[in-house]
Amino acid sequence: MLLMQAHPYIRQLERLQSLPPAVRYSLAVGLAFAALGLTLLAWPFVKETPLVFFVAAVTVAAWLGGLIAGLLATFVSIILMDYFIISAQQPILGNPSDFVTLAIFGLVALLISWLEEQRRAAIVAAQQSRDEINAVLNSITDAVTVQRPDGTVVFANQSAARLTNNAQPEDLYSTPTTSLHQRYQMRDAAGNPLAPEALPRNEVTRTGQPASLTFQMIDTAHNTSRWIHLSSAPIVNNDGSVRLIANVMRNVTAERESEQTLREERRRLYRVLNDLAAFVAILAPDGTIVETNRALQQALSTTADSLTGRSFMSLPWWQPDQAKTDSIADMLAAAANGHVTRRDVSTTGENARILDITVAPLTTRSQRLEFLVVSGIDITERKLHEGQLAQMNMLLGKERQRLSRILHNLPGIVFEGSGTPRHGDQRMDFLSDYTEHLLGYPPRLLQENPQKWREIIHPDDWDRMLLETARIYESGETGIVEFRAYAADGTMLHLEARSTPFTDDSGEIVGAGGVIVDVTRRKRAETALKDYALELNRSNAELEQFAYVASHDLQEPLRMVGSYLQLLEQRYSDALDEDAREFIAFAVDGATRMKKLIQDLLAYSRVQRSKAEHTPVSLHSALERAIDNLTVPVQEAQAIITHDSLPTIYGNESQLVQVFQNLISNAIKFRGQEPPRIHVSATERDDIWEIAISDNGIGIESEYLERIFVIFQRLHTREQYEGTGIGLAICRKIVQYHGGQIWARSTPGEGTTFSFTLPKYTQG
Repeated sequence: MLLMQAHPYIRQLERLQSLPPAVRYSLAVGLAFAALGLTLLAWPFVKETPLVFFVAAVTVAAWLGGLIAGLLATFVSIILMDYFIISAQQPILGNPSDFVTLAIFGLVALLISWLEEQRRAAIVAAQQSRDEINAVLNSITDAVTVQRPDGTVVFANQSAARLTNNAQPEDLYSTPTTSLHQRYQMRDAAGNPLAPEALPRNEVTRTGQPASLTFQMIDTAHNTSRWIHLSSAPIVNNDGSVRLIANVMRNVTAERESEQTLREERRRLYRVLNDLAAFVAILAPDGTIVETNRALQQALSTTADSLTGRSFMSLPWWQPDQAKTDSIADMLAAAANGHVTRRDVSTTGENARILDITVAPLTTRSQRLEFLVVSGIDITERKLHEGQLAQMNMLLGKERQRLSRILHNLPGIVFEGSGTPRHGDQRMDFLSDYTEHLLGYPPRLLQENPQKWREIIHPDDWDRMLLETARIYESGETGIVEFRAYAADGTMLHLEARSTPFTDDSGEIVGAGGVIVDVTRRKRAETALKDYALELNRSNAELEQFAYVASHDLQEPLRMVGSYLQLLEQRYSDALDEDAREFIAFAVDGATRMKKLIQDLLAYSRVQRSKAEHTPVSLHSALERAIDNLTVPVQEAQAIITHDSLPTIYGNESQLVQVFQNLISNAIKFRGQEPPRIHVSATERDDIWEIAISDNGIGIESEYLERIFVIFQRLHTREQYEGTGIGLAICRKIVQYHGGQIWARSTPGEGTTFSFTLPKYTQG
């Protein structure tokens, strides 16, 4: 390298420059005398050029000591030449030519000394530049190396040595390239081995352009693994050829681990959101719903897909009440301006609820608004209880006796206990009169005999109830415990105990208080709801079975109707007039269309009924099968079908063939004036593949892009295009059966792109 490595001459010059000035000047004088001695010894050979040794002496003196030493050697050389060489032959400066000779020698020697001084200064400057560059390169945290095109390392900074587990950068210089390749194993982002030829250095050498790559580097000698981002750039000769390659390596292991942690945290967040009792919606800045949790979907009795993409203000909770809609709009606008807003909003309809809604902005690090987060809970019951508490507080100010009556007539057992409940030793210091109404036991009995609770509570719930109650007690937070208990008449009740620990003046927990309510009806309702869901699933299965059987068994009567109508036309054609033959043709056509409709309905019902196990399926092979099945229409339409590289997924091959076949058949059917051009592509997105089928057909109006996937929905008459309007419905059902989604984008007159997603196939 020019400056990064010290040239031997520079190191020698450094040593000479460290000599004391007296030594360097003495050397200059000595060199002049040495030149005199050599000239006198070799006089017969140098009498024609007597200055040659003196010029050499001045040059060496200037090289050793700089300008001053060169001038000193010049001065001494002129005196010595004049006295011992020129004056020995004739009087001093007796000949004008001798004066000219000495003058020329002096000028030449002066020039040599000045040039040598400049060269020394340039070398010193180069040395300083080298030291500065090395200091800068060794101070940066990124590893920097320079290689020849063959891979030989000619420079490395300290960070490069640390990154590659070497003691000194020189270890990289002395290690052969083949040894480096053997020591460091590389893998790409997918974990596949990465050959040394795939490194950016080879691309830079080949193209002369910068290149970069992120890969995993495994040091087999030290058993370490790091993720490296390598950027390489060329250092070129004057003719443009690559002379060296400069590499900057950055350890991105922490970033990779952070990304993985972020993905895991995001998945964990979605799980937490779905487990929340509060509803949560994530909105785009314009109020469009991006994500919802399970609580919101259940509250609205709908699915995530039906909510995504809708405006939050269009939810049925606020419609058609303009005042409520405006209130929600104000909250969204305030959040978009960076303010967190919270408001109680009542819903519309007969079963109006009161919702505690909070809208908060979610911004990026640059304070750019990214999302609006809407969260809320149903506080109808809480508001009801707040009203009751307000009323009780008012009555408390009037008379304590009325408060006592209200307290003891609440629809729940109000209790207060002391002591730890971990071993069942907690004592009930107070039980409201509702105890006898709910359990049939007088409060005093349960207060004086704590072991009575063990007889009342279901034995299967006793240990769990103690453990959860103790956990709430020791945490110091409010908690809820559910358990079963037997009333005095033997009736089993589902009870819910909500308790809150309380402390003394020193902050030590000394007891707990709360309320026990009967949730038997709620539990029965939940059981009934589960039974209803099971019944609904059974009903759906029966409907699917009916559709399958009906579509399957109706084919034979239709075939018979069509056959006998055609037989009637053949046998009695001469006896029938034109109207009769036309009527028979209409009937045959209707039977044929009905048969096709039933066959499509049968295919639609088979999608869900299919119990074939999913296996690895090559979408390339599935596409080829679909094209083979469409050989005749493809040839008749002169269609051109192309495709990119298609992945292997996990699914039902025959159903995926049907998806390709239906979509390609539609592209051929709904073509324009030019021959169909159909292209199939695949795009990898996170943990899914997005498959797109594009054509140059007649296109679809935007308002119909969702309707086309509904069964029996047609956009054209049968005279324009044949079909039953069930093909795309089958496609959607197959894609959903495989865990994906399907949609369409289109520009009328230019073509349509049908896209669907499929989960990635991962080998177990």
